[in-house]
Amino acid sequence: MIETQFLGVPDMTGLLFAGLSLASFGGALMAVVMGVGGGVFLLAIMAMFFPPAILIPLQGIVTLGTGASLVALMWRHMLWTTLLPFGCGSILGAAIGGQIFAVLPTALLQGLIGSFILILAWLPKISTHGSEPKRFAVLGAVSTFLGMFVGATGVLVAELWANLVFEHLN
Repeated sequence: MIETQFLGVPDMTGLLFAGLSLASFGGALMAVVMGVGGGVFLLAIMAMFFPPAILIPLQGIVTLGTGASLVALMWRHMLWTTLLPFGCGSILGAAIGGQIFAVLPTALLQGLIGSFILILAWLPKISTHGSEPKRFAVLGAVSTFLGMFVGATGVLVAELWANLVFEHLN
């Protein structure tokens, strides 16, 4: 008989859990080594097994572990001045995006996730014009708003962070 419930999760088997755990480790390793892409990798893998209403929050919780460990390791090197504008923008993006996410049909969300993953491959450079607080407030709002529908938006944020770090090092 095939196990259909593992750890209280319907349609989860021990083998699927082990595979997703390995995918999570691979995504975290990719994020640490390359600095970006691990969340999108994990999103693509998990999209094969979960509907968007479960996928987006679950992927967020899983990648939160990677992000928290990176903050714990690198807290001395964080650019604290960007935290407030990014956080304020994130609150705004989550408030608006959450209202829309709740009413979208599953098929549309699945199409948005797939399209987002494909678009990331050809996305042009994000503008670095404007004051630093303004850029990070807008980035926080846009990335969190999109994250409500497609999950992993670190790829959008990475280039602007890299440019900021480079500016501060020079």
